[in-house]
Amino acid sequence: MTEATDLGTISIFQMPYILANRKQPAEIKDTRPTETEYGVLDPKTFDAVEVDALFEGMNHAETQIGQAVLYRSLARPTHHAELLQKKHEALRELAINPLLLAAYEQYIKKMVDGEEALYHLLYGEFLGGFTTDHPKNRAGKLEFGGYGYRQFIDGTEFAVDLVEDARELPLTQSSYLQELLQAIRDFEGSKIYALMHGPFYVIDGKFKTKAEKSPYLPIPRFRPSMFKWLPNLIFVLIVSGLLYFFENMLVELGANYIGYGILILMVPIFPIIAQAVSSSDRDSVIYPLQKLFRQSSELAKAMEAFGMLDELLSLHRYAKAPHHEMVLPEIMSASQHTLIAIQARNPLLMNTNTHYVANDVKLDAANRLLIITGPNSGGKTAYCKMIVQLQLLGQAGSYVPAAVARIVPAEHIFYQVPDPGKLEEGMGRFAHELKQTREIFSIRHHLAWLFWMNWQRGRRLKRK
Repeated sequence: MTEATDLGTISIFQMPYILANRKQPAEIKDTRPTETEYGVLDPKTFDAVEVDALFEGMNHAETQIGQAVLYRSLARPTHHAELLQKKHEALRELAINPLLLAAYEQYIKKMVDGEEALYHLLYGEFLGGFTTDHPKNRAGKLEFGGYGYRQFIDGTEFAVDLVEDARELPLTQSSYLQELLQAIRDFEGSKIYALMHGPFYVIDGKFKTKAEKSPYLPIPRFRPSMFKWLPNLIFVLIVSGLLYFFENMLVELGANYIGYGILILMVPIFPIIAQAVSSSDRDSVIYPLQKLFRQSSELAKAMEAFGMLDELLSLHRYAKAPHHEMVLPEIMSASQHTLIAIQARNPLLMNTNTHYVANDVKLDAANRLLIITGPNSGGKTAYCKMIVQLQLLGQAGSYVPAAVARIVPAEHIFYQVPDPGKLEEGMGRFAHELKQTREIFSIRHHLAWLFWMNWQRGRRLKRK
């Protein structure tokens, strides 16, 4: 592990947001580190310390975006002590205030079903017809029957409820919770929210809210329904006119029966007109709005805050689930790494191995190295993984299985483990270990060089 540095006040929101600005919804595990893009954990360490299994064991989030936020906290943990301290402050407030906890849990539960409706609106493809069946997921696409009216109604209703119900949540003391609630409430001031709330109007191919439209402009509001009063009225007037003409004007010719024949012929035209109008709504209103909603940073930030709130509740449930002691580690900011844990347990083994024995860990300025010996299958690997997993949980803002814990966040965590099945041809295990060690120090040297170059660049800019 390498030591963290204090960079001052930072935002609790990470960029890019999880709500995807693309044609397919984000997956829960999209933030898994890759060979070319990663943060604190490189892909080899990620796999070696079983982060996916760790996520499955601690995931109690109820929403899809809450699960994605929790997974991101593990896959790309922060190394900023200030952010972790703020997150812990929120967890402590939830733990000591049962009324506040119950209010947030009720809020999340109410929003669970509607979340899927928002994704259907943002990423759905609407194939037409009179049916609005369940989506068919083909190659990552959400395909629906109908023209998107039902998805538009349900998806926008969720976004409005997200804000309106957040207004009713009780006041909090922790700044972390305050920022989350404020991000959700701030969405109300955006144009995207006004379009979702309605009414809105389509004027010259542009979408205008009620506040933007001139009161003297006779433009009807958009209604998400294939049964529009203006086309229907025109159709009825035309049919009535034809009936009147044949009933009264041609009665002397004995041709009044023609009117009823025309009426019978006109009946099948009505659904054709309705589908033509609906197809126009889909292509000129719903699809363009869908694109605007996906591109909205205000909506993405509100959903991010919603997911982060669900993540907090998930971490709270994680602490209550096991029969072993859990504690929020003391987060410190220092120039050298520290990890101290008393009566610590391996997060993956503590509930499955009844003979598991708790251990202490002490890594600080005076104890920079641990040498572990023991017989085969004696628990050496489990102990080593426990050290990394405790550090990882701490930097994810989570509780850790220990009686007491103290952590200095690390900028990078490396876990090196021999894998005989992946040894390069002609290279022994010892040489393979040396190669991995060289790669670790090479990465660290490269990062130090980049830091030095940015620092020099900043000095030159200041001189100018």
